[in-house]
Amino acid sequence: MRHEYYRFDVDVLGFVMKPFRYELDVCGHENDLRSLKDYLKANFSPGEELELWSLWVGTGGGERPRRYRCALPEFGLKALGLLTESQYEPDYEGEFPDGLISQICLTITC
Repeated sequence: MRHEYYRFDVDVLGFVMKPFRYELDVCGHENDLRSLKDYLKANFSPGEELELWSLWVGTGGGERPRRYRCALPEFGLKALGLLTESQYEPDYEGEFPDGLISQICLTITC
């Protein structure tokens, strides 16, 4: 579905992103992974790249995104987990005891 929920906030973060933004709601399960990979195979040409982002809007989010890359055949549950589970980085200010929630950008080459 077209990304609307945090659209303004995503723009405010100032990350360079591809022109087409859509919201994706998946879980870290084999069925969701298979459906997503099937969709990507059907809608992207070999060699095309796409970015999947997990962004934290509000306080407690890290400033710079962590960036990962993989080819579509290598895209598995571990890579999907980067997007569906909260990833943390150290909070050197000590305001958030569990750490800052990381911004994640996963680039997939089809």
